[in-house]
Amino acid sequence: MATEILSAEQPCILCGQLLEVVTITSDTITGEERIERNNLDHNSVSCLAALKTYREEWPWRLAF
Repeated sequence: MATEILSAEQPCILCGQLLEVVTITSDTITGEERIERNNLDHNSVSCLAALKTYREEWPWRLAF
């Protein structure tokens, strides 16, 4: 039997949609830990819409 230790979600920095879910489980009998990564479909249209709202230039320019 597996017990979930941790589950974490990685959102896109532009649109906030989930890109990946990482789950760490432990087998209660053997004590073996397992890391499972699930990549999710990402809608790039939402990213492009979010990118247009930023006024910064890409790539970033540093001003000193």
